[in-house]
Amino acid sequence: MKSLLVHLYTGLAIVQFSFNYQEPFIIKPYSVQTMTDGVVKTIDKRTKTDIAGNTYFLVFISKPTALKGGINAGHSFVLWGVEDHRAKISYGNSWGLYPTLENQKEILAFEKVPGVLKKEGLIDKNFNKLIVKVDRDRYDATLIEMEKWAKEKSYQLLTKDCLSFTMAIASVAQLKIPSREGFDTIPWNYLLQLIKEN
Repeated sequence: MKSLLVHLYTGLAIVQFSFNYQEPFIIKPYSVQTMTDGVVKTIDKRTKTDIAGNTYFLVFISKPTALKGGINAGHSFVLWGVEDHRAKISYGNSWGLYPTLENQKEILAFEKVPGVLKKEGLIDKNFNKLIVKVDRDRYDATLIEMEKWAKEKSYQLLTKDCLSFTMAIASVAQLKIPSREGFDTIPWNYLLQLIKEN
């Protein structure tokens, strides 16, 4: 008999447990490698034509990412973009909420810790993406919401984390917001549900 240590993200906590097994035993770990098939959907929420002919869009994104110890919680963030009709270019910036602490014990205990909005890097083709074209006033409203989150400088699992930030922006963008309750509401899975419901 051998013992296997398992980390399970339940949506409310990360639980560690072990169990005994006999070889041969096959387990497919829930890891970065198993979350590589990104889903992409584009929707148009515009109700009017922009005077300058520009297209304003938001991209809600989730990517696989591992915490220390190999626990895969995933990460979500938002990209703000503009297709500038006159200049014939597209540009944008993406932002995600992160804890600033190196020690994850406080974070995993659901304590409020310092947090920061950080610019995100390149968007991989394997990330989940919901691309939403919006009117300029809705786009501007989401930027105001983002600035509120940037000023608060705090982070807390389930109430003020990367997914909470993504959900807040999606709400201002007037998307249907799935419930966060449940067994597997990590960012990767939640974005799939957001895509499905919009």
